[in-house]
Amino acid sequence: MKIVALQGSPRKGGNCDVLMDEMIKGIEENGGEVVKYYLEDQEIAPCKACMYCAENPECVRADDGNKILDEMLEADGVIFATPIYYGQMSAQGKLIIDRFYSIGQNPDKSLSGKAALIFTENQPEHT
Repeated sequence: MKIVALQGSPRKGGNCDVLMDEMIKGIEENGGEVVKYYLEDQEIAPCKACMYCAENPECVRADDGNKILDEMLEADGVIFATPIYYGQMSAQGKLIIDRFYSIGQNPDKSLSGKAALIFTENQPEHT
């Protein structure tokens, strides 16, 4: 089993990272392979909504986002972790989620049945 793990927190070692690492540990202990991406360290351009992806196999953006999306499509599962900042996912997480548009526009691509989500929030009374 191959899993792609997308860490949307810019804080290595933070709550999301700790929780994700526990999930990864369990997967690896059971024979799975995990590729973990710290989205903060990747070059991911925002979606342009140009519709290039509706007629072509990849997004028009030539960046790490395409590589990550291709790996996700080949994987058996995806873990996505993000903290909640001001009631929303992190900017790093939102960039890759918006790029899922290129999957949604292509009938030959699907992430159906591949997701596990981790959302963490600290001090919810301040949001």
